[in-house]
Amino acid sequence: MTEELYKEDCYLKKFDAEVDKIGKGYVILDRSSFYPQEGGQPTDQGKLLLDNEEVDVQEVRKEKGEIRHYLSSTDGITKGDKVKGVLDWNRRYKFMKLHTGQHLVSAVVLDMYKADTVDSKIHSDYAEVVFRPVSFSEEDLEKIENRCNSLVKEDRGIEVVDMPRDEVEERMEPGRAQLDKIPSSIDPLRVIKIEGLDLCPCGGTHLRDIEEIGGIKVFEKESLSDEREKVKFRTRYTPVQGTIGESREEEFSGQ
Repeated sequence: MTEELYKEDCYLKKFDAEVDKIGKGYVILDRSSFYPQEGGQPTDQGKLLLDNEEVDVQEVRKEKGEIRHYLSSTDGITKGDKVKGVLDWNRRYKFMKLHTGQHLVSAVVLDMYKADTVDSKIHSDYAEVVFRPVSFSEEDLEKIENRCNSLVKEDRGIEVVDMPRDEVEERMEPGRAQLDKIPSSIDPLRVIKIEGLDLCPCGGTHLRDIEEIGGIKVFEKESLSDEREKVKFRTRYTPVQGTIGESREEEFSGQ
């Protein structure tokens, strides 16, 4: 079973590992910092370095209880090989900002409008959250955006902790997450805590402080059936120079 390094340190950009298994187009490592696509968050990408060669990590998936790293080529790779994994950090960091941004937006909407988060998804340059029951006006969206950006300036820390399931159920705000979708056999739960603001079970990668989000820009809403509203937003994107890829700055990602 692969040790999931990203659960302990979301900022780990490089790691050493050993090849445990080779499949059709993929390898399984004994440890990895590559996040597999799940829970609405896209897969990490990057490279594996072996001796003087490197191969692209194109996709990472959890399949049949395994974390599979799909590569541009598995030629020449054998079980037991020592490798170094290198994340595309700009890609990962962008998803961390969007994912933490989603937790912030969900907490703000629950507080201001008592609307539950019923679904969420992170895309390449924006995130979307579905709320219920609610109907937002343009003025409401502006209030949500302003409240989020005010909180971002408050420098609130983020903790990732394991918490007994019954304690999560007791402490989490009603409507914040759908715990019934998490198998009851999972206990304790991995929880993301935003200081004085939010507590929510989550397996994804997150920032250390909401200040790193930089800012929230709500740019679209869509009315759905059953009193549901889909809200789309971007985060201010100023990535640190990545391990892979050029550093660039944009006012908001996707614009």
